Amino acid sequence: MRGSSVVGASIWDSGNRWLTIHGTSHLVVRDCVGYQSQGHGFFMEDGAEVYNVLDRNLAVQAFTTKPLPEQVIPFDKNDGSGFWWANCLNTFTRNVAVECDEYGYFFQAAKTKDFDPVLPILQPDGTKKNIDIRTLPFVRFEDNEAHCQRRHAFNLGGGVPSAEPNVGGVGPDAKHPFVIKNFRAWNVHWAIHPVAPSLLVDGFEVFNAEYGVWRPVYKNHAYRDVKMSEVPAPQHYAFITPSSPPNKDADYPGALSPVDDLPPTTVITHVRRLAGGKGVGPRHDIRQRRRQGSHRQRSAREGAATAVRRVGDSFDGCPRRRIETVRPSRGSRPATSRRRRTGSCRRNDRT
Repeated sequence: MRGSSVVGASIWDSGNRWLTIHGTSHLVVRDCVGYQSQGHGFFMEDGAEVYNVLDRNLAVQAFTTKPLPEQVIPFDKNDGSGFWWANCLNTFTRNVAVECDEYGYFFQAAKTKDFDPVLPILQPDGTKKNIDIRTLPFVRFEDNEAHCQRRHAFNLGGGVPSAEPNVGGVGPDAKHPFVIKNFRAWNVHWAIHPVAPSLLVDGFEVFNAEYGVWRPVYKNHAYRDVKMSEVPAPQHYAFITPSSPPNKDADYPGALSPVDDLPPTTVITHVRRLAGGKGVGPRHDIRQRRRQGSHRQRSAREGAATAVRRVGDSFDGCPRRRIETVRPSRGSRPATSRRRRTGSCRRNDRT
């Protein structure tokens, strides 16, 4: 699906999801708003979806409902997550989740009697390889936010709400960890439930929560630049002994040694006309070109040049570069919302 996109969509009062990515890779979902959905909102269905980009989307009020009959991933409770996925080899940037029943963001993958997480995963050369999806890291997870969540802001690899099935101690290796950058959570019950191993948290801000880091499973975890305010001090790092982060900021990234040696991938995010280039004209011109043969069609397409933008970040001097191609949709604009605090949306009946 490289070159395909859903940009600027507004989906309201859905009886089943806002947007389902089903067995699809290289899709761009940008500047979309989902409001009130039965079940998860922005949803990756099979666990084999990779290299998709979810950027600057707004998820408001994904409600708990029943699991679907014969759904692909049987352990999914369909219990109201703004963003839900079972394969992290995707990009999540600048998204916001608000007032969802259970989770703002939920990565859930497990090995059960009904589901084998070893799936055929698309490779950069176009082939497929059987890989345990629990071992695949994010392409990027940056600048995301969750607020007014009555339960989880972010559940990374845990169960419902904390029991099995979960990732079962399986995750990426020490050189290719999960990396969460600049995540913000406010007015929530549990800010983050980090169960998956091999995790770097680089920038995490929590405001007004019952629990900060809730029931973490410290297996190759390293955190830095974690800030909490209006969170009870004993519950900054809750149900872990000692009640503290896995490392000091100065020791980051701890036992992990991240490297950028994965093959690059290209995602088309917009196409623009360059100076001197020929763009595809109005519909009647396209029809005329079709009548005149494929050669002129090819020439017209080649005239609409594709701009390539290299997107990078770094941690400890280790660059993580990704190449994106940019495809601006006509009239698209960032999804915006008026955020008005009306009091706590949380339910404090669980610890």
